[in-house]
Amino acid sequence: MLAAEDNAAAGAVIALVLFVIIAWACVGGLVGWAIAKGKGRGVAGFWLGLLLGWIGWIIAACLSPSAEVQARRMAMTHAHLFATSEAMRPRYMPLAPMPPVSGAPAGWLPDPL
Repeated sequence: MLAAEDNAAAGAVIALVLFVIIAWACVGGLVGWAIAKGKGRGVAGFWLGLLLGWIGWIIAACLSPSAEVQARRMAMTHAHLFATSEAMRPRYMPLAPMPPVSGAPAGWLPDPL
């Protein structure tokens, strides 16, 4: 009877250890997916995180972006750099430079008070 109880306890411990290992690997895969998702390589990040753990996370962080993500980033950068509409101009920026105030030395403005 004692041997049967020992076998049952050992089986429960093995099942718990396997569950923890599988859960830990899945969490590692999800973290790897989250790291590589922004680069368009979520599946590769998942497998790297699942199989290699934190080393896979570092590799996923060092992956180059996919061609689609690079094209999207370049289009966004182009749109931001070359936007010429009035809506993009800050309100505090004047349209033309202010004329110098007469009687004030160059580079100085009179006290407004």
